[in-house]
Amino acid sequence: MQTATLLEQPATRHRTGLRVAACPEPGCTVPTELYDEIDLASTDGAIPHARTLCALGHRFFMPLENIRLFR
Repeated sequence: MQTATLLEQPATRHRTGLRVAACPEPGCTVPTELYDEIDLASTDGAIPHARTLCALGHRFFMPLENIRLFR
């Protein structure tokens, strides 16, 4: 059985380790770290959100599904 590396695994919650993604800031090519994840309630159920911070200081709080994780 072959196991996937951390960066090849699908985006799931409650994992340990550094999670790195592309910075959502238009034109920024610096990696960003996901440093906080929470669920926000909605009429269709909970939606997972994450806070990100890139090396240039861009900060975002957005739905996890809109974040492009590096694989």
